[in-house]
Amino acid sequence: MTSRLFCFIALIATMFTGSMAFQCYTNAGGSTTKADCSTNWCLKGTTASGDVGYTCAPEGSCSILGNGCQDGQAVLSQGLKSMCCCNSTLCNSATLHTQHIWLGVISFIVSVMLLA
Repeated sequence: MTSRLFCFIALIATMFTGSMAFQCYTNAGGSTTKADCSTNWCLKGTTASGDVGYTCAPEGSCSILGNGCQDGQAVLSQGLKSMCCCNSTLCNSATLHTQHIWLGVISFIVSVMLLA
């Protein structure tokens, strides 16, 4: 029983250590990667030509907009068609977080098996 409990605690610790830092997707240099962000805001911008950019939001840039998107004159003056701000980890992606869903499902199944 003690070894099962230890395995369960190790599994839970492994799940949470990867999610401690606030992260956003960035695509500087052409490839999309994850980056730690100190502002706790992610930004996704779409240019008039349809190019999409992902980054950590600069300090103060999302405080007025909050969680959501804007496509008005203020955004157009910055050369963007739309701008979206969000404040949860890896929230500035257009893709589903399939790998995180599968990790959660597998972790749950393993936890149930260990505790049974």
